[in-house]
Amino acid sequence: MRRGTRDPLGQTQERCGRQVLRVRMNISDTRLVPFLTVGIVACSLVATYAWFNPLTRGGRLFALATYGACFWMLGDVIGRCSSTFGVKYLGEVVRYFGVVNVPVWMFAFTRVYCGKVIRKRTIARLFIIPVVSFAMMVTSLWHPLFFASMEMAPYGLNTPFGPYFWFVHTPYCYLLTILSVLLVLNEIGRVPHHFRSQIFFLFISLCVPFAINIANLAGWLEGYYNTALSFPIFVMLLSVGIFRHRLLDVNPIAYESVFHNVRDGVIILSRDDTILDINPVAARHTSTPRPQLIGARLNDAFSGWSEMLATCQDKSEISAEFSDTSDERARHYSIHTANFIGIDNEFDGRIITLRDITAYKQYQDSLETLAYFDPLTRLANRRRFQEEIEKTLQRAARREEFFAILYFDLNKFKVVNDTLGHEMGDELLKYVGARTASLLRAPDFVARLGGDEFVILLNNTTRTDIIPVVARLLEHIEQPFVVQTHTLVPRLSLGAAFYPQDGNNLQDLLRHADNAMYRAKAQGGGMAALP
Repeated sequence: MRRGTRDPLGQTQERCGRQVLRVRMNISDTRLVPFLTVGIVACSLVATYAWFNPLTRGGRLFALATYGACFWMLGDVIGRCSSTFGVKYLGEVVRYFGVVNVPVWMFAFTRVYCGKVIRKRTIARLFIIPVVSFAMMVTSLWHPLFFASMEMAPYGLNTPFGPYFWFVHTPYCYLLTILSVLLVLNEIGRVPHHFRSQIFFLFISLCVPFAINIANLAGWLEGYYNTALSFPIFVMLLSVGIFRHRLLDVNPIAYESVFHNVRDGVIILSRDDTILDINPVAARHTSTPRPQLIGARLNDAFSGWSEMLATCQDKSEISAEFSDTSDERARHYSIHTANFIGIDNEFDGRIITLRDITAYKQYQDSLETLAYFDPLTRLANRRRFQEEIEKTLQRAARREEFFAILYFDLNKFKVVNDTLGHEMGDELLKYVGARTASLLRAPDFVARLGGDEFVILLNNTTRTDIIPVVARLLEHIEQPFVVQTHTLVPRLSLGAAFYPQDGNNLQDLLRHADNAMYRAKAQGGGMAALP
């Protein structure tokens, strides 16, 4: 005896009297209506959450697929609760509105979630067969292509299917579903371990309705076991994925793409500083292959970067800079850490971002050189000298210390420029600057104020202390030196000023030192006129 049995897609299968594996279930009565109603409410909430919180690519596509499942279940509820043919037929219309939508939207969501591109035009083309299927279903009373017949049944309508259903609609829906499952299955091995739970729940959620549909089509389930009855299970799994494993908060496929292609080094740590994942840029800074770094402790993997490890001891979010001098050429890095909080609002790990800022530091140093150093002699310039004197004045006032400044220039420097040329004059300035800098103690420094004028800051120096300093300068600087075929002998005129006797600000000190220098120059130069 031939009879029709509905499958989860609203499908019926005509089977001859043959032995099949059956699960004895009498589930075609209205006692399942509360179960389906809960499923509708749950799916609606999940879909609404996804629609208004689209933090992942494809979030709204996922919401549309879930809304389609709501229509699928709603049509089943209408068919089970009604006793008239017209209302039961309305239930079939509502149910098949969901049937034709779910595979397309789920395929589109899965593709986008897995990092593939899908355009609106492509989605529109994917809907060609579903739209035709829905039109065929609605007009099936006038032709036997979709429904071969329609008979009243307790659960709705008993509808053996026609050729269009079996050879067009069903293969197409199964094809989209299988492609969705394969896409997700392919991504499970690609994503990091800490994101696999998300992909796993998406994979299982897709497989549950599909597996039940196949089981019913094969005749393994007796009675009217519709795919709609699997949707509450489907939404429960998705809810766990969404709210426990952040299915919609982070897109692991997008994360994986950025993670491996970003120029910065990225390290993901657990709460005990075990490396959960590390991208290739960060792994290059170690001598260990990247796969072996996963599961290692941060201190072990970056044992050569003591400065970085010291910075990372603080578990709060930090932004800092450090240098790596393990190679011949020092490199500079900026480091930023960001904590992530688990669902229990407890610290659950952190992300460390490393950026190579060596080029930026070199550029910054070059700008500082232009701003604070004389390009000819490489000594400090007037601006740098003024800033250093201001710091020294503040420190000396606070600690009651003494210091002195020596102001000097080169006698008859204009004659050198006029007779031998500016190139020879520049060589003379560079010689004097280098000789002067080589004679100073570490805390002291010399600056070129402009032209042939130089100034020296001597820390912790009194009138008595300065006499041997001046003698040493005159002895070593006023030595002949050869440039090309010319022998040059620099002659200096020096003047000194002392803090706090001659002033407690830069202007007064420079004025006293300048006046003293010109007194020395008036006496023939080559000597120091001390006040």
